[in-house]
Amino acid sequence: HALGLLEHPGAEPLRSRLAEGEERLLLQMVDQGINTPLTSSVGRLFDTVAAVCGVRDDALYEGQAAIELEAVVDPHENGTYAFGIEDVGGALVLDPRPVLDAVLDDVARNATPGAIAARFHTAVVHGIVEVGKIAAQRAGTRRAALAGGVFMNRVVFGGAVEGLARAGLEPLTHANLPVNDGAVSFGQSIVAWANRHEV
Repeated sequence: HALGLLEHPGAEPLRSRLAEGEERLLLQMVDQGINTPLTSSVGRLFDTVAAVCGVRDDALYEGQAAIELEAVVDPHENGTYAFGIEDVGGALVLDPRPVLDAVLDDVARNATPGAIAARFHTAVVHGIVEVGKIAAQRAGTRRAALAGGVFMNRVVFGGAVEGLARAGLEPLTHANLPVNDGAVSFGQSIVAWANRHEV
C-alpha cells in the first residue's frame, strides 16, 4: 500500500485470500495509524514475501513465515532480485520497492514459491554485503559484525559470511551471545556505556 503496489497483478492472489472487508479495514488502520507502527525490521519483509508468494499468510508464532520461506528455497535457482541502497542522513537504508516489485512480477508470471524465495534470499545477502562494504569503508575497517534475527536464517547467514569474506571483509559472528536481537541489545548497551565512559 505504501509503495503503491496493491494494484499490481501479482498482488491479486494475496488480495483474493483476504476475508470480505478485511483489505478495507487494514487500509483504514494503516491510513489512520491504528496499531500499525512503521518498522525497519527485515523480518516484516520476509513476512511480506512469504504471503505474496503463497507460502504463509498468517503466522502463528514469531518468525514462522521466514522459517517456512527459507524451507522452500530452490537450491538450483541462480536468479536474484536487487534492493536499492539509499543514504538517509548518513544511514544506509535498503529500499525494498525494487525487490517487492520483482516478486510481484514473478507471482504474476506464476514463478514457483521456491524460485521466488531463492531470489529473495540472494537479494537480502547481496544487500547485506553491499551495505557492509560501504559501511566498512566509511568506518575505515575491514570487519563486519553480523547481528539481528535475520542471521538466524541459515541461507542468509551463510551467504553473508561468504559474500563479506569474498569482498575482503572479516565477518564477525557470535560465540557467547545469541545471533538475534539479544546480541543487538547487548551491542547497544556497550555503545551507551562507551558514550558515558572514557574508553
